[in-house]
Amino acid sequence: MTDSMLDMEASYDTRVNNEALKKLAEKEEPRFLSILLRSKDSLMDAMSYGIKPGAKGHFWTPKPRFLFNIINAYYSKYHTTLTRTAIESIMESSEQFNGQTISEEDRTNARMYWDAVWNINCPVDDYELLRDNLNNRYLQWQAVDLVRNSLDTLIRSTTNQAQMVRDIRDSFYKIDNLDADPYALSMDIDEGMDRAMEVVRERRENPDSSTAILTGINAIDRLYHGFNLGTYTLIAGMINGGKTTLMFNIGFNMAKAGYGVVYVSLEKEAVPFFTRLLALHALVDYNRIKVGGKGEHGLNDYYYNKIMEAGSQVKNVIKPKMECIQLAQGTKVSKVIAEVEKAKSKMKVDVLIVDYLGVIGTETHHPGRPDLDEYNVSQRLQSYGRVNHFVTITATQLKTPSMKGVRDKAKKATMEDPSNIEINTEDMAGSKMIPADADNALGVALNNDKPATKMYVYSTKARDDESRTIVTLDFDGRIGRVSDPLLESGQVTEVDQIIYNSSISATELESDDGLFDGMDKSTTSTTSTTTSTAKETKVTKVKIPPEVKEVIEAIESPALPIPNSAEDNSVFDIG
Repeated sequence: MTDSMLDMEASYDTRVNNEALKKLAEKEEPRFLSILLRSKDSLMDAMSYGIKPGAKGHFWTPKPRFLFNIINAYYSKYHTTLTRTAIESIMESSEQFNGQTISEEDRTNARMYWDAVWNINCPVDDYELLRDNLNNRYLQWQAVDLVRNSLDTLIRSTTNQAQMVRDIRDSFYKIDNLDADPYALSMDIDEGMDRAMEVVRERRENPDSSTAILTGINAIDRLYHGFNLGTYTLIAGMINGGKTTLMFNIGFNMAKAGYGVVYVSLEKEAVPFFTRLLALHALVDYNRIKVGGKGEHGLNDYYYNKIMEAGSQVKNVIKPKMECIQLAQGTKVSKVIAEVEKAKSKMKVDVLIVDYLGVIGTETHHPGRPDLDEYNVSQRLQSYGRVNHFVTITATQLKTPSMKGVRDKAKKATMEDPSNIEINTEDMAGSKMIPADADNALGVALNNDKPATKMYVYSTKARDDESRTIVTLDFDGRIGRVSDPLLESGQVTEVDQIIYNSSISATELESDDGLFDGMDKSTTSTTSTTTSTAKETKVTKVKIPPEVKEVIEAIESPALPIPNSAEDNSVFDIG
């Protein structure tokens, strides 16, 4: 090959001043290429892994770099390996390649180099080792280049050093392929069928042993039967449309069930986040905390004690299983993943919830195509979750034109008939590849009540389960609760049935053989409910406060007031 092919690349021949490293690259790069010429699976993995062509790509030495440029271009167009016939045709039919002139000597040398690489015949088993070594040198070169360009300026600086250090730190987040997320599994049909039949037998004999993680909201779990480890779920809705509240409830329910949950919040601060969680667990209006004081609308003794008791329960039961990571809007996805990795060092992580996709900083820049940058962020999150076997959940906005249509449909919907509400993938903002790649996609909308009392959840996509279905959930923004109006795990349904049954008299309730038989009849009487979790069954004692006595005494009255809000009914609920 002549200088016409190498002029643009000569300055990169000595990326790092390390002769031993360069000699290693000269040996390993042709071996790596010989595998890519023979193994389509390895070539596909190299492309998805992010092996880059060009002068600023992964290859240190000119000849392997030039051949990989052709391999990459040929794969991008035809999705297969570069054969001898293909290289012959390319060299005969092209006068230029990637804007560079191909001389007659270049054509001859390209054919000869293809033959030389093919004859190396490196074992496919060496592919991952060579790929990782190639990527390590690529990362090393980028890091050395960054340090080289910034070190002298930093040393000579007399002011603004903190900002310079932050800039250097941020530049390291932008290093390409620093956190590549490879995911590869080969399985032949014999092993595949054996595994599949074993799954079928296991599900038949042990229907309750599913590894899928339930959301704790029965209406959603009836659609998806829980989310499988390694899956990626997208929740779409309007601005202030309930996306965060739904993810918050799902994460809280999964943590209560014993799973390790990491909730990444790029919009909310950590203390308000946990305060909302406390209000949700206590089933107390969050506005009481904001009002403060001991008055009627603030924190009187009853609500204060209720919240304090809930706080103790959260600390003792949920603390080891839930962590909130607070980050600023615009934080790069690499930084998000780095923080999750820190959480992994302290706890077993089963669920990763990121709130939300649109406020994560992008690490690529496509002028005029920000949707591609957001897609790269989504793809990275999905790959990270799959590699680590997380249930990964994030959210996105609806497109502005779609919001009005969804809002109008929500106004007309009723609990009995919400069927006219549809939220499809084309209604979601950003790249359409994001919902296309997701395993599950849910669209959410609130009803027209002021404040909203219902949430409509549309199953936009369910790769393995039922889709195009809508369910209606109870929504209470004051306590941040989303629940199934028909049956919600952990509710004290026994007490509700008694309280709202006008045929039961106070005498029957208080009699020795009544419905509260065997219980302490004092004002601190308790009843037990069984709360089923994914890992164990717990019996929770529920205090019946003084307010219940007033309701019991009024049961026989025809003017019995029926509670109509979550807070009114919260005294009967363990949260």
